[in-house]
Amino acid sequence: MYIGFDFETGFDLCTLGAQDIPLALALIAAFVVLELFLALNWDGRLRWTLPTALLLYTAFKAVGLACAIPGSHEPAVLAKFLPLVLLAENLPTLLLAAVCALCKRRLRRNAERRARQLDKIRIKDL
Repeated sequence: MYIGFDFETGFDLCTLGAQDIPLALALIAAFVVLELFLALNWDGRLRWTLPTALLLYTAFKAVGLACAIPGSHEPAVLAKFLPLVLLAENLPTLLLAAVCALCKRRLRRNAERRARQLDKIRIKDL
């Protein structure tokens, strides 16, 4: 399975074989399910594990790709390609961060709802 970028002239910028699409979708779904499990856990430290790991991975990969571009030692070439690579490679990271933020919001809303119910119970007990 090869999913990635080609900066050579005459090639497509992004390559994903048709036989690799089900595997890529299954990996994305597995990451989202794992992120849901980690994000819905009450321990807040686990919530950002996958987005942080993917961000670091893509940052190292983007630097490696930028160094592999012919003439990449010129700042103009790096300024042209590096943001594009970082944006494209971080789409799964953005998806996982959105899942994490939504789960955090849901946990906070559930905690507020429980606190209101406890207040109602305390008022009834008085």
